[in-house]
Parts: sequence; C-alpha cells; structure tokens
Amino acid sequence: MDWDNNNNHSLPVPEQVKTEVAIASALKHDEDSSRASFKKNRRCTMMLFLISAVAFLAVVISIVAYLAGGHGGGSSSASALDKSPGNPYHGKSNNVNPATWMNVYNLLKTYSPDYKLDDPTTVQSKAANYMARAVDDHGVDVPATRDYDDAFEFVQRYVMAVFYFSLDGFNWDHQLGFMDTKTSVCDWNDDSVVVPPSFFVDGSDGSTTIHVDENGQVTSRMGAAIGVQCNEYGEVNSILIPDNRLKGAIPPELGLLEAIQHLSLYKNEIVGVIPSSFQYLNDLEVLILENNALTGALDDKIADHWPQLTLLSLANNKLDGVLPSFANMEKLQQVALNNNDFSGPINVFDETTNLKVLVLNNNELDGAFYPELLETIPVRIFDVSNNKLTGELPSDFYDVEVVNVHNNRLSGNVPELFGPDYDYTIRFFSAYGNPEMTGQIPLNIGLLTKLTHLDLSGNGFTGTIPPHINHLENLEYLYLGANDFDEQDFPLFGQLIQLQELSLRGANINDVIPHYVGERLLDLILLDLSDNLLY
Repeated sequence: MDWDNNNNHSLPVPEQVKTEVAIASALKHDEDSSRASFKKNRRCTMMLFLISAVAFLAVVISIVAYLAGGHGGGSSSASALDKSPGNPYHGKSNNVNPATWMNVYNLLKTYSPDYKLDDPTTVQSKAANYMARAVDDHGVDVPATRDYDDAFEFVQRYVMAVFYFSLDGFNWDHQLGFMDTKTSVCDWNDDSVVVPPSFFVDGSDGSTTIHVDENGQVTSRMGAAIGVQCNEYGEVNSILIPDNRLKGAIPPELGLLEAIQHLSLYKNEIVGVIPSSFQYLNDLEVLILENNALTGALDDKIADHWPQLTLLSLANNKLDGVLPSFANMEKLQQVALNNNDFSGPINVFDETTNLKVLVLNNNELDGAFYPELLETIPVRIFDVSNNKLTGELPSDFYDVEVVNVHNNRLSGNVPELFGPDYDYTIRFFSAYGNPEMTGQIPLNIGLLTKLTHLDLSGNGFTGTIPPHINHLENLEYLYLGANDFDEQDFPLFGQLIQLQELSLRGANINDVIPHYVGERLLDLILLDLSDNLLY
C-alpha cells in the first residue's frame, strides 16, 4: 500500500475509501434486486466486510510502522509515536527527528540509565535531545560503535551537556561557550575571566599558593582559563569553574571523563554527594570543591581510587562520616577538610610521606596525639583546631611552620626546646582553649625567633611569663592571658616593636603600665590588660 509522505492524516488514502463505498453499494444493490438469493448473498456480504476490515487495519498498522522507522520527518511523524512513559520516545523533544533520536538514544543508554533518557524532565534527556539536534543541525557524527575509545568525543560532549543542565547552566554568570554545537568542547572556556581566590588558589593567575616542591618552592598547579580544557588527545582533562553560580548536584556521568586531572568548582551552590563514579577518575591530581553545600561521607577507598592526587580541598561544606585512610598516597601534598562534620582520629594520614599542608579545623575529630605524629605526617602547615583531640603535643612540633591546635582537649605542657643550636622553623603557634595544658611555659621559648604569632591563652599554665619572650622580635600577635600565673610584674616586652595585638588579660599582673608600651610598641592596634591589678 503506497502512502503519501506529505499526507498528515492518519486515515486510508481516498482510493481505499472509494473502494469500500463501492463494495457497500454493490452489496446494497444485490440485496434489493435479488431477494431470492438473500441467504447466499448475506454470507458473501459478511465475508467481504471482514476482508475489507482486515485490509483497513493492515493499512493503519503499516502507517504506524512506517513512521516509527523514522520516515515522514518532523513533528508530523512524532505525533504518531508512542511517547508514553517508559517508552524510548517519551524522552524525545517534538523538534527532534525520531530516527536521529533512536540512534543517539541507543548509544547513550550505555552511559546513562535508560529510564533517565526516557524521562523528558531529567537532565540526561535534555542533554540527549541537545546531542540529537547537534547531529541534525551541525553534522555531529553519531559513533558507529558504543566503545568509549571510538565514541569519547561524542560522549564527553554529552557529559558536559548533562553537567550544564544539572548545574543550572542557563543562570551562570559566565556561559564560557558551553553548549555551542559549532565548537569543540575543548573550546568551552574563557581566559579573560578572573580566577577568584580560594584556600589554595591565587586569584591573580590561577596558581595554587601553597604548593611546595622538594626544593621548598611554591609552584603552579593549574591554568588560568575558566571552563573546560583538554589534553593533546582532545580528552577533557580540566574543568575549572569557580564562583559562577553553579547550582544543583554533580551528575554521576562526570565520572565517565576518566582523563580528568583537575576539577575545581569552588564557591558555588553545589549540593548532594560526591558521585561514587568519581572512583574512576584515577588520574585526578587536583580536586577543589570547597565553599559549597556538599553532604555525605568520603569514599573509604580514596587512596586506591585517586593515587595521583596532590591537592584535595573540600573545606566549608556539610560533609560528615569517619575520615577514610589516606595512607600511602605518596603524591598527596595538600589537604583542606576544615569546616565540615568529619569524625574519627587523625592517624588516617600516617604514611602520607609528602604531605605539606593538613587543615582539619572545625570538625568533630577525636582520638589522641601521639609522639610519632609529626614523623608520620611530615607537614609544614598543621591546623586541627576546634576538634575533640586529646593527648600531648609531640616534641618535634617546632619543626612545623604553622601549628594551630586551639580549642581541643589537649593536656601536658609545651615541650622543652632542643637547645640554642637547633634550627626552629615554627612561625605560628596557637594552643589557646586547652584547659588541661598545664605547667610552666619553657624559659628558653625565646629561641623560637621566627615566631610571628604566639597564643597560649585560656589554658592552665602556671609560674610567670618567661622574660625571654622579649627575644621574639618578629612577633606581631601575642596572647598570654587567662592562665593560672602567679602574681607577677608587668613583663618586659620593649623589644617587640612589631607587635600589633597584645593580650595579657587575667595574667595576674600587679604593677604599673610601663612607659615602653606607649613609647616603643607603636604598631599596636589591640591592647587588652583587663582583669589585672594595674595602677
């Protein structure tokens, strides 16, 4: 049966209708003219009626099959498709060619669940329709095979489209060339957009500020182009989109981009969990997702999945759970997990032999410090403040540049120093708010001449303030109040001419305020001498 491709009706062609009318007329004529043969003709009439009905149904079925095969084009064929929920065509937009849709659908269901592609409200369906339009309108080729090595360019365009829809791309501050079907995904970037600063990122050029190589030099770990970048093989290996109003959840399809080495999406409004599919990003070197609203726990096999990781920043989220083991992550150098709800001990970082920066403050970490702590975690910046850690400071903490352990449950005294010939590197030491830390402050604390910040307030230290603190001529911030000191004279701090803040509140000082405070400490911005006996 021929069917006019430009006919928009769902009825038989006129010739078929005329035939049925002629048959009906002939039957009527026979009945009027020959009553004698009524019984015989009635049987013939019934037979002919059944034959014509079957023929009519056959025509309708052939029309539907013809359209389902992709013929007829455009919206006219779409109107005859079964787009009921659960059917592949349910996810197709009306302006997408059915044949193209099925080719794209059959390929992408390898990489996304078919029920996601079937549902027109999902980001996967929206991205699949985008891909189908790219095929028809801009000649993007649908790969002949589902093998990722052959299909990766098509698939990574689809993945980045899913990423765009999932994170509310239409409302981004900078579109960065996303969704342009005339350009490669590798060109979806803009090097004119300023990279905003983060915990590890310098906003001037996009480089990380605390990456320390074996020579102690700070080196760059990331390019400055905001958006997507690719390696020499055309594979997406970097996605840097900070502070761009990304809103929503990271789609699991992102785990298909196995060549990714750098993923930075900090300072956005990203919610949900870190997708389990990230376990396949085995080349990942830099992951910065700080300042979002991520939830859930970290993968307990993080060390196995991300062996190349050098920098991990998940600070300022809503993550929780016990920290997994980072042991034997030989390339890991910087970790910032502060301002979350992580729990568990900190010995999970044992044997991270190249770790230089460990920032874990403002969590729910517990467990104890132990003597070998800073031998197994050879950091230069160590911040575990505002947790529930116990134990005593290890004796070699003076080898760490920044030590912040305030507001924990530490006990014991500040360790004795090693002597005048030792090269002390510490420049920042804060231990306030550990009431169980007791004993006298070491008399030779003046050997820590690189200190710029010293805070021992709010503890249980006894005795008097050591006069050798006057040797710490680089000090800018000094807080010694709220301890259990014996009654004492006003300390001699006349050499500390770089001081900007000085607090001796509640230090049990019974003395006059010396002249040097006003004559020599000219950079002072804050001076707290309350709760003493001054006259």
